[in-house]
Amino acid sequence: MDPARQKQIEEVWRFAFARLKDRSNSRLPEIAGPLGKGSLGMVGQNLKEMLRGNRYTQTMSRDDTEYLLTRIKNELGARMLDQALSSVDQHINYWNALGKGKLKGLRALHDQWRSKTGDAPSLSSLDADFAEAVAASLTLDEASRTKQLSGYPEKPTERLTTITVFNRNPHVVAAVLNRAKGKCEGCKSVAPFERLSDRTPYLEVHHRIPLAEDGDDTIANAIALCPNCHREAHHGQLKARFLAMKPE
Repeated sequence: MDPARQKQIEEVWRFAFARLKDRSNSRLPEIAGPLGKGSLGMVGQNLKEMLRGNRYTQTMSRDDTEYLLTRIKNELGARMLDQALSSVDQHINYWNALGKGKLKGLRALHDQWRSKTGDAPSLSSLDADFAEAVAASLTLDEASRTKQLSGYPEKPTERLTTITVFNRNPHVVAAVLNRAKGKCEGCKSVAPFERLSDRTPYLEVHHRIPLAEDGDDTIANAIALCPNCHREAHHGQLKARFLAMKPE
């Protein structure tokens, strides 16, 4: 960041923080530098919303945002940083919904900070949120859905996420696939196709009690399924039958 600009942002920080402590409504004074009073006032207003965890709508540079996040983290702690990051996330979503800006740089900055704090959203939570949003969209009439569609950019935005991976036992997978002999242990049908890599029957090994739910990584807790039965085991109305199923 340009030193003169940084000095202005520093002054905005000091002023906004002092005003927050004193609960005053004093006006931002003149601060010499490349940014005009209107731009500095916008930074101050955005900072106020960040400290409250509220959405702000006026755009602010990536560098200015990072400077404010750094000051919040170092001087106000984790709880206030969490509120500020929530505010930045709401700001990005606001502009994405308007279809007027993708804010990729700001999204990358937000996700980097979330990952540093160990608070990046998990893949499973994002999937759950997306499924909930799809379910909500299905309740809309066609006109309402079309109106909502117009508010989204054609190119999706990106964000960082976290994923927990279990160190699975390859011998369990091999043993279960051999036991299945090329047939789905759910519907008993022949595997739908062969793997391109080695021409073996394509089946997927499913843990009846998921590893994430403290299931064992054992042959007894695993079953070889075709892709359709595997999806049903996770998402279908009959998923309980796969839990109770005893492989032959």
